[in-house]
Amino acid sequence: MKSKIEFIKNSGIYFVGNFLSKLISFFLLPLYSKYISPEDFGYYDIVISYISLIIPIITIEIWVGMYRYILEKKNDININKILNNGLVLVLFPFILVILSFIINLLYFNIKYFNIILLLGFLMIIQKYYIYLCRALSSNRIYVISGILNTVVLGVSNFYMILELGMGLESLFYASIFGLFVQIIFIEVNIRIGKRVSFKQFDRGIIKSLVKFSFPLSFGSLLYFFLLYYNKITIESIIGLEGNGYYAIAVKFTVVIIFLTSAFNLSWQDMAFSMGDDKANYKKFSKGTEVYTKLIFGGGAIFIILIHFIFPLMIDEKYTDSYNLIPLSIIATILAAFGNFISQTLGALKETKIILYSTIISTIVNVVIVRYFVIGYGINGVNITLIVTFLINILIRLVYMRMSLKIPYNMWLIPLFLIYLFGITAVFFSNDFVLNLFGLLFAILILLISFRQELFKIKIKQFISK
Repeated sequence: MKSKIEFIKNSGIYFVGNFLSKLISFFLLPLYSKYISPEDFGYYDIVISYISLIIPIITIEIWVGMYRYILEKKNDININKILNNGLVLVLFPFILVILSFIINLLYFNIKYFNIILLLGFLMIIQKYYIYLCRALSSNRIYVISGILNTVVLGVSNFYMILELGMGLESLFYASIFGLFVQIIFIEVNIRIGKRVSFKQFDRGIIKSLVKFSFPLSFGSLLYFFLLYYNKITIESIIGLEGNGYYAIAVKFTVVIIFLTSAFNLSWQDMAFSMGDDKANYKKFSKGTEVYTKLIFGGGAIFIILIHFIFPLMIDEKYTDSYNLIPLSIIATILAAFGNFISQTLGALKETKIILYSTIISTIVNVVIVRYFVIGYGINGVNITLIVTFLINILIRLVYMRMSLKIPYNMWLIPLFLIYLFGITAVFFSNDFVLNLFGLLFAILILLISFRQELFKIKIKQFISK
């Protein structure tokens, strides 16, 4: 009972924080689409993809391992050892940043390269801080810091674009300002700096952290390589403008990320706390089934809503982005679901299967993406991602059922996919009335999916009276 209350409480905290952050990001779309050209927005998107690709290589995402092991510890001495030994690996990229700065200065002179280096390094430090914030049960600080980051980013963008007449560079500077404020806010509130002591260096702890984190980091590396490779494929076949259209379409998926991230974060807290005890396998199974119904059912509603929202939000020059949105959302749903499963596998310390499933699905993506982009245009990337993430999910679910003996109703996946493709057909009809009926139908399906949970709530309310 306590775990359920804690899960709901944490979900609520994450939900509120993500809602405010994503809402601000969502309402920046009209600003971006009006004042930033598709080519410039495509360049910014490619740069962020590069950074996201490189970070897992040079840090092996050690913060995830720190988070997992800190939750097992009960005293500050052991916690301090973990965060200090993790910091050694987090600070290592600073040397690479200096070397990259010198090499670019002498040989390349890449556009905005120095500010991009600073952005990447701040993203690494931010990751370290936010995971420690959660590990130390400072969820409210974590959420408020994220909101501050987004507010500063939004205000900075508005001022630099509208008042100073800046273009592409404003996107980089605003991101840096937001990250810096978030890091300072967390430090002021939880004083991580006071815990730092390199005298606590311990090779055994570093070895354990690396052993846990490396499969996850390599999996993340392949995932970001996959997204980067797909964008490069769009650029080579369609042009940089195509990346701009794709980037705007993907921006709509932040709502799906918002809807799922609160539950993913709360589930990670709960799953990592439960650990690898077999007595909790039924909880893992039930949580996964509930999440399946929520993400697929909610995603269907959002696809239809975009039909009504898009003309109000996006400038006419990005009209080509409209038809990319439904399949982008379906791909995002599958990616989020795969991430949810990885939290369970991480809690069970089964990180190798996360790596293997990502390797296999990434290879499939690289092999087929070019053919789909040639055949279906930019939407070929979305089709490729749907196939890729589906393979990834099925490998993990089969492993959970066969090797770990965690039950899960596999039929839910094909049933919900057929349902989402049906909703997508309604979206593509471009008929107002048909989409309105589709929206009502999608809401009804979501309510039916949760009829047992809703019934239990009503019964409890009735009994309490």
